[in-house]
Amino acid sequence: MIDNHGHIGVCHIPSEDIVDGYDPEALLGQSPQQFISLMDAVGVDLAVLHCLRSWANKYHARIIKEHPDRFMGVCKIDESTATTDATHEVLRAYVEDWGFKALYYDPIADSDAADKFHTQAYAPFWEFVASLKIPVCFVSLRRNFKTLWHQLLQLLDRLPQLTVVIVHGLYPACLLADDHSVVIPDEALKLVRNFDVQLDLLAGLRTNQYGPNDEVLGVLFDTFGPSKFLWGSEFTKVKSPTAKQYRHQAHYVREQCPYMSGEDIYQIMGGNARRVYGL
Repeated sequence: MIDNHGHIGVCHIPSEDIVDGYDPEALLGQSPQQFISLMDAVGVDLAVLHCLRSWANKYHARIIKEHPDRFMGVCKIDESTATTDATHEVLRAYVEDWGFKALYYDPIADSDAADKFHTQAYAPFWEFVASLKIPVCFVSLRRNFKTLWHQLLQLLDRLPQLTVVIVHGLYPACLLADDHSVVIPDEALKLVRNFDVQLDLLAGLRTNQYGPNDEVLGVLFDTFGPSKFLWGSEFTKVKSPTAKQYRHQAHYVREQCPYMSGEDIYQIMGGNARRVYGL
């Protein structure tokens, strides 16, 4: 099994990993040792670590180097400088020298990097990313749910070779209507169906996350099929970070989704991630 959405804590990193911007109050996950213990207890082979702060890349890179068979990394840049040659070279180093396998793109809300990333001004940056042959993890939240799909369609119409992972997937709370019907925006349908776009699947993370009867999960699966989903735990966000909770999430689709075949579950629980990240 591969956990596509993992985090490790960075509040007490060693002095050699501290860089400008370090925030000692930022607890972004458990320690690597705690995470590996949970993975061993549940049978998770590898976790994809999402680096949420650019100043934490150095720490993540060291942890990944120390545990190459257990962790794979997604690096973070300062998106406000994405159009500069300097950031291109920094990203190249993250991928070619530090060993990161993907880019985490989560700019500050209402910034140019959030509102205009799909425009011609950012074209050289995305062409450079495409040349590195790494997937891009775009973060889907309630605040950008109405705009992200249109932006990504414009970007991928120009660069269809990009591989995209939608962190948090098609934000479930925004898909479920008051009558419990599930409505997927037309532009999101086109995006996922027509391009190499995968959806984070956080099954079991929260009660009723995909509706009272998992209505959203069922419709998403029927609409897109098993090849479009990557199971992830986002385990730093749970109220009780125990092996019991991690096991509940890791086995959720197997136990709660009888319409999925064994092959479907294999793809969702790791097969798709191996292809996306070139593992």
